[in-house]
Amino acid sequence: FDLCKKQNPFRPQDIQLIEPFGPSAMINAHMEKRPASMMAAQYSLPYVTAVAILLDPTLPSSYDLISIKNKELLKISDLVIPHIDKKLQPLYPKKFPAGVRILLKNGTILTATVLDSKGTQNNIITREEIVNKFHALTNNIYAKRKRNKIIDTVLNIDKAKSIGNLTSILKI
Repeated sequence: FDLCKKQNPFRPQDIQLIEPFGPSAMINAHMEKRPASMMAAQYSLPYVTAVAILLDPTLPSSYDLISIKNKELLKISDLVIPHIDKKLQPLYPKKFPAGVRILLKNGTILTATVLDSKGTQNNIITREEIVNKFHALTNNIYAKRKRNKIIDTVLNIDKAKSIGNLTSILKI
């Protein structure tokens, strides 16, 4: 979606239709429009699409029980009509391709395709992204100072004589 926004910035209310496309594995069994739990929300293509447009898909709060009932998210989710892409299908599972076409109400069509989704072997998550995700997932559990100590310990685990230090600092 960021690639589409770079082509032509748009507002959520400008969207008429959203067409995610990719291999069948991306679409089959991932079409729950009204997820009832955090886990279901994370696997719902329509919901995740709406989150990518309106919220931050890296934040756990985007999938909490309050967010999954958000009327604006559900309205965007209803605009999602995915398609299995015959050109991308043969690339899977060696690659994890995906794309999106966004039709705006003014007739503009924005399209973006990636051949390897974020987090796959050919598009790995950076150390900075891992650290940011750890902070997002644990900011309500550990103070920032303790999170930073955990990060430092994990990033230097190869120099540790034992993992005892790590297990002791993980205690809440």
